[in-house]
Amino acid sequence: VDAGDYYHSTCFVCNICNKPFDTAKYWRWNERIYCKEHWVEAADRKCRACGEYIYNEVSRADGQLYHPTCFVCTTCRNPFIYPTYIIYQDRPYCRQDYFRVRGWLCVACDGVIQEGDKNACGKVW
Repeated sequence: VDAGDYYHSTCFVCNICNKPFDTAKYWRWNERIYCKEHWVEAADRKCRACGEYIYNEVSRADGQLYHPTCFVCTTCRNPFIYPTYIIYQDRPYCRQDYFRVRGWLCVACDGVIQEGDKNACGKVW
């Protein structure tokens, strides 16, 4: 499969299903060749959000793979405008929802609590 590798046409097959490659497209993983379907399985290209295999475009965040349509805020489900996301407890969040799950938003105005702000008990943060 590398430059200089030669195969009989009957030997140039997917490592899993043994089907010959009917096009010039094949995928290499760990020194083996695969059809696209079996390559995503061998390479474990599963979406972190939905658990389905990723066959086309992929979004990467914090070492995890996502379908671009699945790479959304865990809470509000809005897509991210790269790179505006925060990973917290292995899940992606938009800035506002990250502060919300951490308890760092004001309950009255939904603004971020800053140093010097006070809580309901009158204590300084």
